[in-house]
Amino acid sequence: MKKVKQEINIQRAKVYDLGEMTLDASKAKAFILKNQGLIEAVGAKVSGLITTADGHMDIYAADNLEKILSFKGTLEIKNNDKLTSIDELQYYRNVNGLNLQDNKNLAGELDFNKYPQLTNTILVSNSPLVTKIDVTGLDKLRGFYSHHMDGLKEAVVKDNTNLSELSLYDNKVIKNIDASNLPSLKTLRAYSNPEVLSINTTNVPNLNELNIGNNPKMTNLIGWKDNLEIKKFIANKTNIESYDFSKQTKLEEINFVGAAVKEIKGLSASGANLKTLSLANSHVNSLDISNNPNLTTIDLYAVKELTALDVTHNPNLTSLRVPMTSISTLDVSNNTKLTYLGVAHCKLSTLDIRNIPGLTTFYAGSQGNSAGIVQMITVTMTQAQKTKFGNIFFENASGPNNNYEGSNNYVKVNVQ
Repeated sequence: MKKVKQEINIQRAKVYDLGEMTLDASKAKAFILKNQGLIEAVGAKVSGLITTADGHMDIYAADNLEKILSFKGTLEIKNNDKLTSIDELQYYRNVNGLNLQDNKNLAGELDFNKYPQLTNTILVSNSPLVTKIDVTGLDKLRGFYSHHMDGLKEAVVKDNTNLSELSLYDNKVIKNIDASNLPSLKTLRAYSNPEVLSINTTNVPNLNELNIGNNPKMTNLIGWKDNLEIKKFIANKTNIESYDFSKQTKLEEINFVGAAVKEIKGLSASGANLKTLSLANSHVNSLDISNNPNLTTIDLYAVKELTALDVTHNPNLTSLRVPMTSISTLDVSNNTKLTYLGVAHCKLSTLDIRNIPGLTTFYAGSQGNSAGIVQMITVTMTQAQKTKFGNIFFENASGPNNNYEGSNNYVKVNVQ
C-alpha cells in the first residue's frame, strides 16, 4: 500500500477549497452548559432551545448551537435568581454586551476580561454579592456601568482603549476608583460612593464630564488638572477645599453645592465658555468671574463666607441666587437679562433693579446689618415693575417667608 500525502501551503487572507465535509450530529459528544441564568436569558430571546429536566443544555442537541449563535447584541438578565456567575458566556459568542440588573445571587468576582466578544456595553447593578468586576483588555468595549453594588470592593478598568463612558456610583464599600490611562473616555460618573477616598483620572485626554459628587470621604483627586477637555465638573458634597481651573479652558458648568471648597481659582481661563456656577452651601469667600461674560446662572445660596460679589461683567445672567450671604452691596445695572433675582437675608441697604425689565421673580427681604439686626432695604424700581410685582413687598414682618429666602419683608419700594 502506497501512502499519498498532499500538502497545502496556507496563506493568510486566502480561501481554499478543501472539499465537502459531512458532520454527523448523532455521533457528536454531548457538551452540557449548566449556567441556567444564561440559558434562560437566551431562551427568552430565541425560541425552541432544547433543555434537560434540570434546566441544563446540550449545545449539540437538535438546533441548540445554531439557535444560541443566532442571538446577537446585548443580553439582558434581570431578577434572575438562577444567575450566580457569568461562566460559559464564551459559548454565546455573538453576545456583545450585557445588562445584568437585580440578580441577587450573582456573586464573587466577575472576570469579563475572559470574554473578548464584549464590544458594546456592560452594566451590572443591584447584585450585592459581587465583590470585584474586571474588564481588563476589552479594547473595543464602549461603556462600563456598575452602580448600587453593596459588596463591590474593586472595579478593574485597564487597557480599554475605546471606552467612552464609565459609571461607578452608589457603591457602598469601594474605596478607590482608578480611571487612568483611558484615551477615549469622555464621561466619568463616580458619585455617591460613601467610602471612596481617591479617584484617579491621570492620562485621560478626552474627558468631557467628571461627576465625583457626594463622596464625603474623598480627599484625593489625582490627575484632574491635566484633563484639559472638561466641560462639566461636578463635585458637590465633597471635602476638597481648593481648586485651580487655570488649565480648563472649555469649562461650561461647575457644581460645588454643599462642598467644603473655600477657594476657586482660574475661572478666567474658561472665559466665555462658562455658563453655570452652582456653589450653594459651600464656603467660598471670594469669587472672580470678571472674565466669564456668558454666565447665565449663579447660585450662591447660604455661602455665608462671601462678603462681596461683582457681576457687572456678566451681562447674560438670567438667574442670580445669593440669599443668606454676607454681601453688603450689589450692582445689577448690567444684568438686564435677569428673570430671577434672590438677595434676601444679606446685608444690603439699597438695590436698584430699574435696568431689569424682564425680572419675574424677586426676593430682597429680611436684610441684616453688621450686628445681625434686621434692617430695611430700599429697592429702586420702575412703575412698570411695581405694577407687575403687585403687593408683594412689606415694610415690616407681616409678609410671608420672613425666615426664608423667599422673604420680601422690610422692603421699602422707591419708584423712579
